[in-house]
Amino acid sequence: MSVSQFTVQNTLDTLYRQESPKMLASLLRIFGHHNIDLAEDMLQESFHTALTTWSSTELPDNPTAWLIQTARNRAIDVIRTQKNRLRLSEQYAELLESEWTAALSVDEAFQTPYVEDEQLRMVFLCCMTDIKLQNLLPFILKSLCGFNVIAIAKALILPEETVKKRLSRTKEQFKKMPWSLPENEQYESVVERVHLVLYLLFNEGLHCSDTKSPIRKELCQDAIALLKLLVEHPHLGNKETISLYALMHFHIARIEARLDDNNELIPLNKQDRKRWNQGYINAGTFLLNTVSEWTDSHVGRFQLEAFIALEHCRADTFEATDWRKIVHWYQCLVALTKSDIAKINLAVALGYAGFSEQAIQIVAELGVSSALLSKSHMVDSTLAHLYAMSGQKEKALAHAKASCEKGGTLTEQALMLQQIEDLLA
Repeated sequence: MSVSQFTVQNTLDTLYRQESPKMLASLLRIFGHHNIDLAEDMLQESFHTALTTWSSTELPDNPTAWLIQTARNRAIDVIRTQKNRLRLSEQYAELLESEWTAALSVDEAFQTPYVEDEQLRMVFLCCMTDIKLQNLLPFILKSLCGFNVIAIAKALILPEETVKKRLSRTKEQFKKMPWSLPENEQYESVVERVHLVLYLLFNEGLHCSDTKSPIRKELCQDAIALLKLLVEHPHLGNKETISLYALMHFHIARIEARLDDNNELIPLNKQDRKRWNQGYINAGTFLLNTVSEWTDSHVGRFQLEAFIALEHCRADTFEATDWRKIVHWYQCLVALTKSDIAKINLAVALGYAGFSEQAIQIVAELGVSSALLSKSHMVDSTLAHLYAMSGQKEKALAHAKASCEKGGTLTEQALMLQQIEDLLA
């Protein structure tokens, strides 16, 4: 008995999101990243074959295995018919000469350890070049997270045509990349960029600009899954890898408590801490403790951010937060990164630690000196918050109004106004 088109399409949509990145990685391992167009075509053919076959018959007992077998068979067909015209993957070129070794090699490429290795290689390849981050995120979402163009456009709040253009540009650069992973002299800078890209991907989920979906948990989960590949690799990770992994655990632990029933953001001081996921917090704490025991004494950006997040997570109530310790970690972060965003956050921590005057001075100076923040709504929204904390109502409301006029999402504006109202009450 045939199943409905709706059921088949829903099943395939879910499978595409879950399995297409792994299948694409396997095909690229066989054919080489310079043949990404061919690999994507074979991937699409496999899903199209599933759609037509399952719609006229029934869903197989193991849909994932069915799709992988279809892609495997298609890969062998292409090797058999086009191997004289194709430049195949360097590591498989000789093995693909005979049909017997080709079949074994293709089978191997679809095994989990090789799939994970290839996905990690793709992340590194993307970060070894000067591809702009705005182009890199859509490519990673499509190739490594299983997003289609519509889903990418929604996640990044971009027009679909813009997404298509960025994907096309990035794919052309991807084809020209060297196959090998970075040498020792390149490694530190490349892994640093890998961290940054996955951090940005995570933050796209944590602070989404879409007012209907201010949090996109699936983006956070994808970033964690990709970083996990690096964490579990015996040679590629470092202290900052583990620290970033811990930081992501602390943030995702609180994600369910950040939205109310109307999908509105709940500020930290009003969150129900019983809804925080203690399992994630414990895992993050273990990771951070592990890093702190390393003989390497250097403390990096993500380790400092993880220390800050840990202080928030370990406080039973908002009032019990150790703001002086958070101020210390932010001072370390500012000294290390010279980041204006870190200075803004330091000012907020100083305000809660009882140093409102010093906090206001820091932010006011940023409003004049910072090229990044001078025209941003963030300076005024932070000043509004700090003035409200110190009971200066007129100044708080004036800066709140200025902040709304300069920008920020409607969600951010509503949250700021609510916090100011609460502080002034």
